[in-house]
Amino acid sequence: TVRPIRNAVALIKEEKKDLVCSSGFAILRSKDISPQYLFLYLKTRPIVKLIDRYTTATEYPAVTWADILNIPIYLGTRDFRADISKRVDKAHGLLKQSKLLYSQAEDLLLEELGLKAFKPKYGLSYTADLSQAFGVHRIDAEYFQPTYRQLVEYLKGNFETRPLRTFTLDFQKGIEVGSENYQEEGKPFIRVSNLSIHGFVEKDQKYIDEELYQTFKDIYEPKVGDLLLTKDATPGIAYVVKEPEEGIIASGVLKLKINEDEINKEYLALCINSMVGRLQIERDGGGSVITHWKPEQIKNLQIPLLPPETQQKIESLVQQSHEARRKAKELLEEAKKRVEEAIENEINK
Repeated sequence: TVRPIRNAVALIKEEKKDLVCSSGFAILRSKDISPQYLFLYLKTRPIVKLIDRYTTATEYPAVTWADILNIPIYLGTRDFRADISKRVDKAHGLLKQSKLLYSQAEDLLLEELGLKAFKPKYGLSYTADLSQAFGVHRIDAEYFQPTYRQLVEYLKGNFETRPLRTFTLDFQKGIEVGSENYQEEGKPFIRVSNLSIHGFVEKDQKYIDEELYQTFKDIYEPKVGDLLLTKDATPGIAYVVKEPEEGIIASGVLKLKINEDEINKEYLALCINSMVGRLQIERDGGGSVITHWKPEQIKNLQIPLLPPETQQKIESLVQQSHEARRKAKELLEEAKKRVEEAIENEINK
């Protein structure tokens, strides 16, 4: 059996070495049609709904291999499939470009900070004074890994470095609505799993009804320009909202308003997403089964300040990365809509 997750379809574009899939995946190799067309077809709304119908009603929903292999495929004309495949290829090219631009932005940050060659070294043994433990209210060994201290001391010794709180005008935690209010459709309830460094993702997306959304949207809806920051489970994912998003954030996500007179928002988000933030967050969240990044730790995250012109170069690369990703998404949505319309027309004949 295969456990379905809505729209969880991936197209392997390059040879992958040492890659093994678990039994929760179905690996398909297309015959007579392009893998690009099959990839997009399986993401269309009618096919997603069809797979949902095949799902067995158990605690762990699953579909069988037979169900997967018996999915009817609308072919259309050869030219139609070729056009869809071309759009998919172009979209994947833009996604590759987006990743490259973001990587260039991170490389620029680390080069300017002199951290490009820095490799964290985790010691098997080290010591810490009792006064240090009392000072930070921590007794877990992970917190005192020397590499964490070395990073912060290096940044403070070579750059103007300030805590995150000095850049924030507002610090808003999200809200919990309760799983009983989750719906299959409606307004997005944005949890930690729905946020990435590149924006919003539909991974196991939950929805709430219009009434609940209207009740909370004034406080908990992300606005363009807000910096969203995860604090639980996968803490330290930072993203500056670039387009209007209807929905509200869960309690594992923070909504920050940044003082742009003090720091560039995209630069700040990249600092948090990079090694600079990641190692500090790793230190703060150590010793826990489920990581929770506490508000006082978040506000004390140390951020190095590079010259404004460098911050602007980084912002430009991040924005170019986002634009390429946006165009890729548009292309895929347009192609998916074409296939969905073709399927509907075939059904209505």
